[in-house]
Amino acid sequence: MQLTSSQGLVNRMVFYSCSLYVGQLLQGQHYTELRLAYTICLLDDVLWIEERESHHRFPFEDSRTGRVLSETIEVHFLELPKYSTNVMEFAGATAIESWVYLLRHAQDYSIEELRTLFPSQEYRSVINTVEEIQMKTEYRELYDSRQKAKLDEAWRLAAAEKKGRQEGIEIGEQRRKLIGSVQIYEGMLGEPILPDELLCKKSVEDLTAIVIQLQKRLHDRAS
Repeated sequence: MQLTSSQGLVNRMVFYSCSLYVGQLLQGQHYTELRLAYTICLLDDVLWIEERESHHRFPFEDSRTGRVLSETIEVHFLELPKYSTNVMEFAGATAIESWVYLLRHAQDYSIEELRTLFPSQEYRSVINTVEEIQMKTEYRELYDSRQKAKLDEAWRLAAAEKKGRQEGIEIGEQRRKLIGSVQIYEGMLGEPILPDELLCKKSVEDLTAIVIQLQKRLHDRAS
């Protein structure tokens, strides 16, 4: 289960899918023994804001003919916040809606209440797992592979670094435009034009204030 959507999430899910598919074969086995590999991302966030659909299914498909390469790879994304089922609507809820409610709200109920709300056999193993977690005094790491945890951490750091670089580029571009505006208005007012090296030391907020002040002086002179 993924709590938030971040840069590289889709790529990571595709990577996991390919790893699952390739990892089926042992030495000496034939390609015909490969079976469909599912990757299901339960996302407690919204990945595609512009779409109302909450369950997205991505098989290997020809974009022109619609032909699907069956028994290969299939990636599913479930955007959990788009599901609005509440406890009073269980009677008409679909299987997916019931599962989503259980996953998102299991911590809000006692084990006895969960077994009453979800009496079917298919929910039993999940509720038993919730019971085991509640009984533990310390929450253990759920990943069973150290390498996978390292890859996930590297992915998160790379996404944060990329976001920081992009924000820095945007601020630098904004500062460059403001410096240009300051110098243009100074020239129009017939005042000495401050050099780039002096203006570069000022913050975006300071440069914005200077531009507003120069615009006002230019407007007052014209009137």
